[in-house]
Amino acid sequence: MAIKYTITKKKFKDGDGNQQEKFYAVAHSTDMVETDEVARLIQEATSLNEADVYAALKALS
Repeated sequence: MAIKYTITKKKFKDGDGNQQEKFYAVAHSTDMVETDEVARLIQEATSLNEADVYAALKALS
């Protein structure tokens, strides 16, 4: 699956006070994922159970 992204320019001053520009890739999501699906995927990849992951995600929202 391809990842869609855009290039974003960020301006900042370096340690000497000189203006610098850097370019960063910013990924864009095109799909919606339900909380239950995220909890299941995290549960499959870790030692946590789905209920614990779901509770943590709900607490963060």
